[in-house]
Amino acid sequence: MLRPMSATADFLSQGLAQARDAVISIMVQANLQLRPETLPRTHKRRALGRLRQIEMIIRRLLVLLAFSLKLSPLKPRKPAPRTQKPELPEGAILIDLPMPYRFALSPPILSYLPVHGFDGYRCQLGPALAAPLIARITALQRVLADPQAFATRLARILERQKKARRPRPVILPIGHTFRLKPELGLVASVLPGLLRLAFEDWDDTS
Repeated sequence: MLRPMSATADFLSQGLAQARDAVISIMVQANLQLRPETLPRTHKRRALGRLRQIEMIIRRLLVLLAFSLKLSPLKPRKPAPRTQKPELPEGAILIDLPMPYRFALSPPILSYLPVHGFDGYRCQLGPALAAPLIARITALQRVLADPQAFATRLARILERQKKARRPRPVILPIGHTFRLKPELGLVASVLPGLLRLAFEDWDDTS
């Protein structure tokens, strides 16, 4: 069971509130509330850079919230009934639609570019599609609307990782916090120290 944290509920509440305001600010600055089809690539790069910062802050706030939760035993799940593929008329095909963007509770592992140059890289000109960025923000707003539900899922993940003696997570400072509002920048600066305290009793197997 995960032990309670010393971080106060006020800090978590204020941190999540500042993150919500920052997400709204990104939307307004890029005019994404108007649901445009495209936007200038410079605007998209700027918005995406700030959004990645905020996603990292939110993940760390969710970790703190996860450590403050007292988990109840899991109830055994009944196996889901097997669904049969629908019968299609002759000549018809089933098209798999892309899944909507989902906020990853842990950051994805980024693949590196090829060693010999930028193989396959193509410079794209003109406006960029706004839909992927809007979908990413929508997923983040869904997390911020019910952070405890996502923190509960994260708490289960951390509990399994701890029992499996996975390496203790390394908490690095968040870079370029000077670009954030002072209140959110302060939250980002305090988080690494609080997270190190949260992982104190995690066996260091790194």
